[in-house]
Amino acid sequence: MVSYHLPGDNPVRLDIHDVLGKLVATLVDCVQSQGHHRIVWGGRDSSGRAVADRWYIYHLDIDHHSLVRRVHRQVSMAKPSL
Repeated sequence: MVSYHLPGDNPVRLDIHDVLGKLVATLVDCVQSQGHHRIVWGGRDSSGRAVADRWYIYHLDIDHHSLVRRVHRQVSMAKPSL
């Protein structure tokens, strides 16, 4: 999950890359309104396919200011309820 606050309306782009730098998915690419935003990545690439369980890099660009962090895509192993 990526959370951020915008002081005003700003262009925002949020990309997910693999550790080699290849673009996996673009989650946001638009002008967003002022306020708090929370984006959850479902672990899928831009074609909707589930990606491997490993580390990825997210690149958040807000009005030409960048933040880069890593995120782990982990497959849920929850037991089905009876």
